[in-house]
Order: sequence, then C-alpha cells, then structure tokens
Amino acid sequence: MAKEKAKVTTGLDGRDNYQSPQFQVKYQKPAGTYTRGGQTRTRYENASAKLVLQFDPVTKTSVLVNQRLDSNGAPLPLVDSDKVASVGMDGKWTDINTTNFPGLDKELQNKNSRVNKDIDNQIISTYQEGYAEQFGSQPDRATTETGIGRSTEKRFQADAIPSKASTGAKEEYASPRSRGGQGNTDGVGGVLSGLSQGDLNTFKGIPAKPIGKSGDDLRYPIGNVDGDFIRFGAIEYKAKSGGHQGTGEDKKGTVFSAGGSRFGDANGRKLKIIGSTVSLPIQSGIQDSVSVGWNEDTMNPIQAAGAGLGKALLEGDELAEKASAMASDVGNASDEMKTLVSNAMVGKAVGSNVLSRMTGGIMNPNLELLFQAPQLRPFSFSFRMTPRDVAEAKRVKKIIRFFKQNMTPQRSEADLFLKAPNVFQIEYLHNGKAHPGLNRIKSPCALQSCNVDYTSEGTYMTFPDGTMVSYVMNLSFMELEPIYADEYDEVDASQESIGY
Repeated sequence: MAKEKAKVTTGLDGRDNYQSPQFQVKYQKPAGTYTRGGQTRTRYENASAKLVLQFDPVTKTSVLVNQRLDSNGAPLPLVDSDKVASVGMDGKWTDINTTNFPGLDKELQNKNSRVNKDIDNQIISTYQEGYAEQFGSQPDRATTETGIGRSTEKRFQADAIPSKASTGAKEEYASPRSRGGQGNTDGVGGVLSGLSQGDLNTFKGIPAKPIGKSGDDLRYPIGNVDGDFIRFGAIEYKAKSGGHQGTGEDKKGTVFSAGGSRFGDANGRKLKIIGSTVSLPIQSGIQDSVSVGWNEDTMNPIQAAGAGLGKALLEGDELAEKASAMASDVGNASDEMKTLVSNAMVGKAVGSNVLSRMTGGIMNPNLELLFQAPQLRPFSFSFRMTPRDVAEAKRVKKIIRFFKQNMTPQRSEADLFLKAPNVFQIEYLHNGKAHPGLNRIKSPCALQSCNVDYTSEGTYMTFPDGTMVSYVMNLSFMELEPIYADEYDEVDASQESIGY
C-alpha cells in the first residue's frame, strides 16, 4: 500500500493550501504532582496528538489542525475551532490553542523540542508533495527552501532538506562548511548537515564484541529520560553445566535439570550484561502468548494389562504370580471380557480387526488428553527510528548494529568451530523500574531474526550524508527456557503483578 501524500485543497483560510495526511506527534503532558526533597514537582506522562498540517504557499504559513474522527474512525471535515497553532516565516508559533492537548503548547514554544523538529520535517514533506501535485514535478532543494520561506533556520536550508529524487544520480549540494564557517560543525545542531564523509558509518574504537562500554545505555530518542521503555542487554551464551548432579539437595542442581540456570544464580537470575544496553520506547502491539503441549493418548485394556506386567517386572514383584492373577481375572470375567481377549488374539494372528468385524465394536481406547511438554514463548517487536540530528543519526545506526552484531555466530581463531551468538535480556521499564502492568520476559532470549526496512517512507529518501530518513527495525525473539509455575512466586510472592 502506497504511502499517503499531501494534496492541494482549500484551506481554512479559504486559499489553496497543501494539506498533509494525518500524522502524529508525541509529547509529555502533565499528570499530577509528586514531592521530592521537600519540593512539589510536576509528573509527566507520554501523550500523542493526531494532526494535519495546512501549508499556504502564498503566505508561507503553516497551520496545525486537530483531526477529529467520527464513530467509524473516518476523518471529519476540518473547522476553524480545530486549529491548534500557526507558524509563519519568522518561525514563531501564534494562535496556540492546546486545550485538548495539555503540555503541547510548551513543546511548541521550545524551538529545539522533538515536536518542533517533527513538525518541521512534516512542513518540508507537505510542501514538496503539494508542489509536485500542483506542478507535476518534484521541487529541488533550492525551490523547497525558497517556497517555505524560513531559510534563516538551519533545518530549512537547502543542504539540510532531504531529496526525494530517485534517479540514482548523486545530487550536488553546497556544504555548510563552505559558507564562511557558518555550517554545523559541533555534531549536534541541524538535521544531519555539516557532516564529513563517513561520520555516520564508522565506529572507531568499538570492538566486535561487545558493543559499547559496560553501563552505557544506547537510548532512542536521545534526551528522553522519562516514559516507558523496553531495555535490551547482550549476554554471552553458555552451555548448561552438570551442576550438583545427584546430590538431591537442590532440584535445580540435580541430574534431571542438567545443572539448572546457565546464565546466573537460580534465584533471581542475575545476568551479566556484555557492553552497553539499548533502550527503545514501548511500541504498540505488545503481547505475549503462553501455550502448553497437550496431546491425545489412548490405552486399551490389553495395553493396560501389559503395562501392569511391565511395572511388576521393574518393581521386583513376582511376575508369574501377577500373570496368574490376570489369567484368573479373564477366566472369571463376563462374556464381554472373553470376547475381547479372544478376538484380540485372533486379530493379531491374522492381521485384521476381527473384533470390529465380528461384533461391530472396538476395544475402549480410554481416550484422554495428556500433558506432553512445555512450550517456548516467542516475542516480536517493531521500532521506527527517525534521526532528527547528527547525534541521533549515529545513535540509530549504532542500535541497529548492536542487534545485528550480537545475533550473529562467532568464529573460533582457527575457523574450525562456530560459537553460538550472544543472547539477550529483555525487560519492560516504567519510570526506571520493572513495569507493573506488563508481563515479564524470562531472560535470556535468542534473537532469531532482525529485519530492517531502509525505505519505510515508501520511497528512497536520504539526508545529504546518505543517512536514511527513517528506519523500521523488526525483531523476533524466543525464550531459551520454558516458564514453570514455581517461578511466578520467585518473581512476586505477593501475586500482585502479572508475572511471566
């Protein structure tokens, strides 16, 4: 399905406007207060607003409008009362009305907020797509810069605007460093502008294993310290050892458990993280599925009798005495038992189902559903990462490398053997602690697949240095060990959490 694009329409001001598809901005909204160190502070929580943007190519004004939906989820016509805010060529927001989105006004007034950067990117995209619909061709960078009219801001300078051209040819653009030293050279400001060749593609000083330094947290987006996250840590794979086999002192260390946990102590599973961790915002679609293997099983009377003889032999009972008792049971039994035994024996001799043919019946199979084995749980995650500046571009590429490199097998020095890839600890965090409203994942987990979509916007778009405008990373994990009932009590004896 093609990505929806901006269109030419009549705006709320009555003029021809370029109107974007519905898009979402995420921000922090006030959610009460708390006291720390004797001071009352405001608590914030994650929130989002679904908006559309109308850009007037004559006045060069952008208007944010709250996109309301009807009961069926279809968009309602935009009206003046749904206006959220306007921004002109001076880059200042006016007519701010965020009654429906408390906290968004603060983000709009902060020129360097993520919300402003998201909206600026949307303005660029809306202008380019609206222009293409109106004139039948894509505007180049210079036309986009002039058309938006905010070239005093670095994000709207031609060399910082991504190209939507898909010709495959390398497009020339002026380097910010050629403008009398006015370009971005600190690696932070601007949208991926002012980069030297290879700035975003090298990871000097980082060994193959592990990624980053122990204790570092590769968090995306950068600077967002609040909210809920999924944290991943790489762990060296270890084969299970024999443990205290045969002692009988600890069920997790007997011969039947092959040594118990191989990654940490049995109580609490303290796992040793290799290198840095990765923290990503919790996305939609979080779910788990717990299943247990149950299969049908049968045992007819003849099989039951044979099982009785086998049990007697293993337990040291008098086998002859047991067989004699069974023969006596058959001899003294009803005609039904005699029919069953005689037809079963004849059937075995001639290789046919004599009982069913002669009597129209079968032996009672005693069909029953029996437990077979536990099942391992799979987990899938999808993360969209859109770099908004130089530092975040480096972070996004480093995160993708983190997963890809840790999930691949390792060669021995002589290339005779392959070592198992690293495995991963996964945990949901709410305000820096274990999430109380989500399940726990029994770490470690194996990363079975990592799929990255480099053109998730539906077309090939890059920043001047070649970094993709957006990345979508899909991860598929599976727990290495099944969940057992006693582990729920080890996690939470109070039974107030979901547990696993």
